[in-house]
Amino acid sequence: MVSHFTLHLVVAVTFSVSLVCCQDRKGPIFTIEPPNRVEFSNTTGAVIPCAAEGVPPPTIRWAHALDGSYISDIPGLRHVRPDGSLMFPPFRAEDQRPDVHTTDYRCLASNSVGAIGSRDVRVKGVVSQHYVVEVYDEFVPPGSTAVLRCHIPGFMEEHVTVMAWREEPSGKIIQPSTSLGSRFLTFPWGTLHIRNVETSFSHRSYKCQTRNRLTGEIVESATAGRLIVSGMPMRRESIDSWETVIIQLRK
Repeated sequence: MVSHFTLHLVVAVTFSVSLVCCQDRKGPIFTIEPPNRVEFSNTTGAVIPCAAEGVPPPTIRWAHALDGSYISDIPGLRHVRPDGSLMFPPFRAEDQRPDVHTTDYRCLASNSVGAIGSRDVRVKGVVSQHYVVEVYDEFVPPGSTAVLRCHIPGFMEEHVTVMAWREEPSGKIIQPSTSLGSRFLTFPWGTLHIRNVETSFSHRSYKCQTRNRLTGEIVESATAGRLIVSGMPMRRESIDSWETVIIQLRK
């Protein structure tokens, strides 16, 4: 016959084991949550990381953000790695698919305790295209400010940034700057401002240097914009007005 003491001991031990077991169990939490936007070139592909921890270890899956349905691997186009990352290999232009390369995804992590979902990840795979950048000549009077523009094709504008300008024939590199103490000012939208130009500047020309942020490709303008300085000198009050505009732009 089992004594009351033994019965109580068995119950106590069982309760303790259950309590420890439940305390050890933990729902999933993200250790790496994917970003909300990923853009990449078809020449480079992309890997979107996602990782979570919990007890027991959670299972990572990816789903369509629109309807919550789980995605499946598509050979050569989309693959979920064993570590939970979503991979898009490089692909040919003719293999681009809107439902794969231009859509929203979510990373999901689940175990026996619970489940969590990441924020929506907007994916955009862009087919890399050859593009030509140009700079045109600028006619300005002495003492004025010349404004040269780096003309980037519209289909590449959102993926290309202007890194610097190069002066010819000196070869001088003009780095981005908005300091009013400098003769050369550059702005993110791709313009080069040259203050107080002189007649002697007419022999100078300028090229812009651009970078494709998806591929890292560096492209210099195919043409160099020449400064053609002629006419009546610019009045001082006009120069002061220009400086006021620059100050406002920097605020």
